[in-house]
Amino acid sequence: MIINQAPHLHTCNGRSYYRWILALATNNSLHITYTPGHSDKVSLPAHLNYEADHYASPAQCQPCEILSTPIPTFFMDEDTFYSHDDSWIESNIMTYLHKSRSLSTSRALTSGYQLRLTLHLYNPRPPPEFLYTHTYLAYSVLVQLYTQSGQLPPADLLHSHKLLPSARCWTGCDAIEDAHHIFIHCR
Repeated sequence: MIINQAPHLHTCNGRSYYRWILALATNNSLHITYTPGHSDKVSLPAHLNYEADHYASPAQCQPCEILSTPIPTFFMDEDTFYSHDDSWIESNIMTYLHKSRSLSTSRALTSGYQLRLTLHLYNPRPPPEFLYTHTYLAYSVLVQLYTQSGQLPPADLLHSHKLLPSARCWTGCDAIEDAHHIFIHCR
């Protein structure tokens, strides 16, 4: 019984390689048989399966020594996506876009905002008034909120925006004035 693999290959990751193998198998009259893996049988297919496992397992630890194959662009879909970072994309495009956007957001969070979150993640509407905002402890919460959102500008932030000539602490400490210095170390 021959099973048609074409419908399954339409949604498979790396489908151009599978189409290439399928074309080679149909054009060269190859006979593919199932060989149970990790069995105690003493036969040529079982021995070949063992040898393939033997060489494939250490190759996973040394990816630079794995020989590359040409990219079978002649078996790709007509509308295959391409990225300069990842080359041809033959996986689910929604999963790829979600991963790509997550990586770019995490890079923006770690580099450009000095450990603060980017503003596009927040709801721009002001929060509702709560009773605890009128207590004397609300000042501490408010200072923390302003610091985390970048609205309490220490000297290092003002210096990076070229609004101060130096990022040194204004109280005379011999240190860079950032939020950690102000709240932990500064006298």
